[in-house]
Amino acid sequence: MLHTIVFFYIFDFKLIKGNPLSASAIITGIILGLVLLFNKEYQKKYRALFRNHYHWKILMCWFLINLFSVAVTIAHQQYDFSFCKVLVHQIIIIEVGILLIAFIRMKNQQEKLLDIVIDIFIIQSLIIILSIISSPFRELNNIFREEHVIEKAYQSYANARGMAISGTAFFGLAVSYGTIFILISYHWDEWKYKSLFVRGLCLAILCVGAISAGRTSLIGVIVSILFCVAVWHPKRKRTTKKQKVTGLVFLISVLIVVALFMSSNQQNNKAVELLYKYSFEMINNFLEGNGLSSTSVNTLKSMYVSLSPMQLIVGDGRYTVQGLYYMNTDVGYLRGILYFGILGLLFLIYYQWQLLKVDSQHRKTQLFLFSIFFLVLIYELKGEVAGVLIMFQALILLIREAVQYKESSTIQNN
Repeated sequence: MLHTIVFFYIFDFKLIKGNPLSASAIITGIILGLVLLFNKEYQKKYRALFRNHYHWKILMCWFLINLFSVAVTIAHQQYDFSFCKVLVHQIIIIEVGILLIAFIRMKNQQEKLLDIVIDIFIIQSLIIILSIISSPFRELNNIFREEHVIEKAYQSYANARGMAISGTAFFGLAVSYGTIFILISYHWDEWKYKSLFVRGLCLAILCVGAISAGRTSLIGVIVSILFCVAVWHPKRKRTTKKQKVTGLVFLISVLIVVALFMSSNQQNNKAVELLYKYSFEMINNFLEGNGLSSTSVNTLKSMYVSLSPMQLIVGDGRYTVQGLYYMNTDVGYLRGILYFGILGLLFLIYYQWQLLKVDSQHRKTQLFLFSIFFLVLIYELKGEVAGVLIMFQALILLIREAVQYKESSTIQNN
């Protein structure tokens, strides 16, 4: 049951197309709210969370960002309050997350929370894979996918992308997958799947789902490797020859499973063929002498615009124009600066750190949190993440709860 609730909360897909009130995270909040009305133990857990310093600090940051954004757009006489709508959606998701965390605490499931989060991304990846290779399953999946996503997935990607049951099927999902790879590195020793074969299979499944969501997810793989290098200690017990061979076989197995999926039935399945080409576009371009380039990278370069000193300092007070992003840029840093200047952008980044922050004396935990924050700063080069991306904030809220529980348990045991 908890897997279903967490899946509904994080992926926030619409149960009824075109109806925002049918969003799965909202439905989750309504159901948990009804349970809260009749369960005294749940009420006790919720009150403790609601009064918590962390919760009120997040609310204060959110309120001040709203106030600042409104003041800036009014000062510029633009009266563009579309950014406030994004922030309102986000605080609703955060408050539903507080309800969910209180429920998890009532059920004493904090210790299993990281395993559950990883599991739901594996499930999402299986949904993506089945949707790519099976037309009947894809038709069933379409019940929960928005029409514009179905159209874009078919016309632009031959159904190789956009197959997730998710409120955001592209960049936002890719960012979340990138975070999951770092989470697995952090949680590796405690991961419930102890078999190396099962772990390899799970990683292979996750890799396919992540690539389908977006190649930017693989930046998370790179950061997770850097995290592993950073936490490795030279005084640790030396790896035996058997462990080295097992590890090598494990890595090769993951690569083989991914490669087999990507290359299988390419002539019979246009989606698999396109996903294969999409995955290795940058490598193929490099081998053909065109440098490390890809369609998305070239498009992103065209979205970088020059800023005047005044734009850099106070922005233009504009976030959208006739439903499109101001100056047609996807770059997260630029969107923030163009709306309310460098100060507003720094405020958003600070807000993101406060959402993520856990007081810890353990080097591994500190590096883990910093790795996720570093990933946010990288992803901002491509799109909006810090303090804005809804799915990511929901994911971070649950990860933080699990990490804080782990830290508290360690202190109590000592």
